[in-house]
Amino acid sequence: MAGKRVVVTGLGAVSSIGVGTEPFWKNIKEGKGYFRQVDFPDIEIGQYKSRVCSPIDNFTPVDYLEEGKKLKRTARAAQFTIVGTYLALKDAGFTLQPAVQDGSNGMYAVRGIDRQRCGVIIGQSTNNADIMLSSHIRFFKAQRPEEDEPSHPSTIKP
Repeated sequence: MAGKRVVVTGLGAVSSIGVGTEPFWKNIKEGKGYFRQVDFPDIEIGQYKSRVCSPIDNFTPVDYLEEGKKLKRTARAAQFTIVGTYLALKDAGFTLQPAVQDGSNGMYAVRGIDRQRCGVIIGQSTNNADIMLSSHIRFFKAQRPEEDEPSHPSTIKP
């Protein structure tokens, strides 16, 4: 692969530090981070030593995508990925157009690219955290974790 070149033309950050290239870089340069202690109403989690998270609050795809409402039933992690991809393409100067004339299938094509010479790398730190969160809450409500040994998922009471 020697001699091949890679060019990053667009960034699409979706993080607790900032959504979009400008807010993300501004907050990084200023040394800002966003971490807080996790608390759940009606659930005792005081026995855990680490209860820190870095959530992406007040995020809704509608703020970034014209048709963001179509994503309301999509997993939150997938929403982050879709919005991040859109922002990266926009940052690179590309425009999206419906893949079919009437736009009814919800798929888009990127105008002005050579598919043979273009690639996309998408990364995520975790997948479907919203599903994991609801599973953990059910676990905490059903059992007293401080008294139990770690359980196999099939033994967790719904």
